[in-house]
Amino acid sequence: MKTRIAIATAMILTLVVVLTLRYQAQRNLRTENEALREQLTAMEFLADENTRLSNILAQAARPAVLPNPDTSELARLRAEVARLRGENAELRAARSKGDNHKPPAELATEIAQHKLRFAEALLHDTEERFKAGIGSQADLDRARLARDLMEAEVRHDPKQALRLKYELAENRFQALDTGLRSTARFTPSPGTHEEFDRARYARDLALAEMNENRREASRIKLEAADASLKYVADRFTRGNASQRDYLEAKLAREIATSEHAHQLRVGAAQ
Repeated sequence: MKTRIAIATAMILTLVVVLTLRYQAQRNLRTENEALREQLTAMEFLADENTRLSNILAQAARPAVLPNPDTSELARLRAEVARLRGENAELRAARSKGDNHKPPAELATEIAQHKLRFAEALLHDTEERFKAGIGSQADLDRARLARDLMEAEVRHDPKQALRLKYELAENRFQALDTGLRSTARFTPSPGTHEEFDRARYARDLALAEMNENRREASRIKLEAADASLKYVADRFTRGNASQRDYLEAKLAREIATSEHAHQLRVGAAQ
């Protein structure tokens, strides 16, 4: 009898150890996956921001944009355009190859420094446009917030970065909301509502992250991923999106579903 109890106890202890090790392995894998997704997201943001900024600078380099442009300034802008496009091509090539050999901390610092340089260049261009009377105060405010946000990330000041991220997201949402209301009498352009929804979810997510509400943040991510999948599926049906776009949106929704379920389990266990 005692032998049976000892054997049963040993089996239970073994099962507990196995389950504990499996849980720790899953948790470590989830942490690594989240870190990798953050790196890829940051690299994608940098590549997209790089393209957008190079296009802005390209427009600024045209003689018709600014009255009586200075030749040296045009040369500087054209050189900046060439440099940004070159870096953009290198960044996309590295991302396509899955270049993740650098330590996460080093990669995050490098990305933050790149983003800061682009934000400073964008702010300079926005200030020039504002002085020339072809830029709005709202554009200038957003450019300054973006620069301040990048500076906070470079300083590794997460609280300040989260606050500025929320202010920037709120500023962009209000700008889109105002624009959408002003054109309510007319037929909105394709993608207007999708862009508005993305800005709304980004604003709500930034607020949840600033308040350190992980459960709410995961819920918003899931809603945003679900909405994005519906938009992409609609475009895919009409032939305006590729199968890869659809599959990526579907995968993003599945990841968001898994993350939200995890946060619900964590909340239930507390």
